[in-house]
Amino acid sequence: MLALVRHLQIDSIVVLHDLNLASRYCDHLALLNHGKVVHQGRPDDVLRSELLEPVYGIEVRRLADGHHSHFAFGPLSP
Repeated sequence: MLALVRHLQIDSIVVLHDLNLASRYCDHLALLNHGKVVHQGRPDDVLRSELLEPVYGIEVRRLADGHHSHFAFGPLSP
């Protein structure tokens, strides 16, 4: 569905809780915490560990496969 919306090339507002989808399909993000905007801008500017961890209250790691970023939550496995 998000690929279709992106293909239409129209302005759209969507609410996503999946950071992986947001990083792949959105051009502009607003990171909210308790209804207030913490940061907004391009996905690369918003989806950073130092901004996400205080909001989610958990460790956030950004992984890249060369084409897309992926986010993992929680401590590293021992």
